[in-house]
Amino acid sequence: YYDKIDVYISHRAELLLNMGDDIVNQIYNRFTPHYNEFHFKNFKYYWNHPRQSIYLYRDNRCEVWEHKSEEEGLKLLNNGIDELIKYLRKYF
Repeated sequence: YYDKIDVYISHRAELLLNMGDDIVNQIYNRFTPHYNEFHFKNFKYYWNHPRQSIYLYRDNRCEVWEHKSEEEGLKLLNNGIDELIKYLRKYF
């Protein structure tokens, strides 16, 4: 998806940072003071530990997800992944 960021998609998107423990710890420590699981409209995400993947979920309370085809849902999820990665890159 991006260099050193693997993305896996199922009922959620899973982002795995492949940058070495020291770098991931630094990113995590810079990032956590600004953590808000509902930062991105229509999504919620979790990153509970630097050795854990980052999980992006659809916020099913949002009407945008209603009556979407699988293709439309994947496009929206892709937009959420892009937003999350762009946001995370501020802490690299």
